Amino acid sequence: MCIDKNGRLYGWGDGRGGCLGFGDAKKRLSVCPLTFFEDKRCIDVSCGDKFTVVIAEVFHSLNDGEDSDGSDFETAEMRMKKMK
Repeated sequence: MCIDKNGRLYGWGDGRGGCLGFGDAKKRLSVCPLTFFEDKRCIDVSCGDKFTVVIAEVFHSLNDGEDSDGSDFETAEMRMKKMK
């Protein structure tokens, strides 16, 4: 696994058990982008024999209680105001 200077995540290797994060168990012999992280900026990645862990920033457009896909959300700030 590697992260380029723009925060895009790439992987290669033995995908046994889905540990590479591509959604399958295929072996990848060349560097491939992980499409799940296309809209996220990856900050760090760590790998083991049977796992991969990624820290990434997630960006959302927020507008009056709805996020970019139209679903409701509640920020921590909104919850704090309700508690007062």
